[in-house]
Amino acid sequence: MEAFCLRWLLLVWQCFVIPVWGLEFYKAAVYEHSTVLRQNLIPPTREEALELMQKNLDIYQEQVHEASKQGVKIIVFPENGIHGFPPTRATIYPYLEPIPDPDVVQWNPCLHPTEYSDTEVLYQLSCMARNSSMYLIANLGEREACEFSDPKCPSDGRYHFNTNVVFDAEGTLIAKYQKWKLFRTEIYYNKPKTLQHVIFDTPFAGKFGIFTCFDILFYEPAVSLIERYGIKQIIFPTAWMNKLPLLSAVQFHQAFAAAFGINLLVSNQHHPEYNMTGSGIYTPLDFPYYYNMKSREGKLLVADVPIITSINNHTLEQSDSQTSTFLQEQKGAVKQEQTDLFNLRDRMKNIQLLIICASIFLLVCVTAEPVITEGGWKSLDEQQNRDLFFRILQSYFTGRGMNLGLSRKEKLQGTYGSKIGSYADKSNNNLYNKDTFTV
Repeated sequence: MEAFCLRWLLLVWQCFVIPVWGLEFYKAAVYEHSTVLRQNLIPPTREEALELMQKNLDIYQEQVHEASKQGVKIIVFPENGIHGFPPTRATIYPYLEPIPDPDVVQWNPCLHPTEYSDTEVLYQLSCMARNSSMYLIANLGEREACEFSDPKCPSDGRYHFNTNVVFDAEGTLIAKYQKWKLFRTEIYYNKPKTLQHVIFDTPFAGKFGIFTCFDILFYEPAVSLIERYGIKQIIFPTAWMNKLPLLSAVQFHQAFAAAFGINLLVSNQHHPEYNMTGSGIYTPLDFPYYYNMKSREGKLLVADVPIITSINNHTLEQSDSQTSTFLQEQKGAVKQEQTDLFNLRDRMKNIQLLIICASIFLLVCVTAEPVITEGGWKSLDEQQNRDLFFRILQSYFTGRGMNLGLSRKEKLQGTYGSKIGSYADKSNNNLYNKDTFTV
């Protein structure tokens, strides 16, 4: 049954995604980081901020060293992984650094650390990349002074940006990207003046694009970057909070990569208390990922990534009488948030069919095998099959999640527990609250 389910899933996967890739691979790593956080809400001094950031940078250094031993060419760290989540402009300011524009200035912080002041973090990241001969992508806060003659200049006289930095294997800063779509809690950051489509080149895999977390939900900048420039490899630092039914990290990111036939390198935060977990290296050939709501430890994922040679233009379908769904939007308020609303009436049949097909797959492939309980092997009878099937549907539609401690790419393994309820074995009145299943 296991082999049948995997073959069936592969067939469905190939029906939806038929990419063209080369025979060459490169080794990539993403790190799901359990960020060391500051609990004190009083704004720190620069020295206190550096002390906290050093704890996270030390962990980064360990992961770079481990990745280097495995021959990794490029490594990605998560959004807010260095300084955490300071809640206000005053509390985040001591963590920020000025970041010169790589399109204007060529700078290697590891070789020239004193060229710019207050760039201790950039210096360490640069040296990590240089000493490991590895491309390195990290996220940190950026500050930029502005004149009050600038009508958009904040009242404190500076811009704060959520910025990704890219270092090449020599430690040179070759790209930076300022997050375009800020989440509603990011009140301490400013939106850039202009939309950026940032692309950088590598000798081992060609061009990469980059954007951050909430960006992926919008046509600009995510879809437009892929469609307009034919980018097949995306770097994606994120601090993704899982929310069912449609915003579970692994689910969404795997689907995004499949839809566009790209390699998507996702590095997420690891804070189960905030529903943050789910990192992966999603490719047309394989999709190793990590999702664990139990462990408090970070996780380094390393995988061989195919170099995609296709230049197919993956555009969204649209009829003659209808423009792209991304353009047919209205503004509305949902839970006091400004939200884009779309008319999906004509697409509901397809959506319903997709849900039914997914449900059938779960019923066949999850419930057809025995489950392992604390007391040994237990086979589910017909009633229990139905019970588990509807528990899965209930989890999907109500948002009460399934806790999967997943880190392997060969098979689906994990636990389901109290979050989706218990089911009773009527033969002996036992309740199985923490069962493990394998597909």
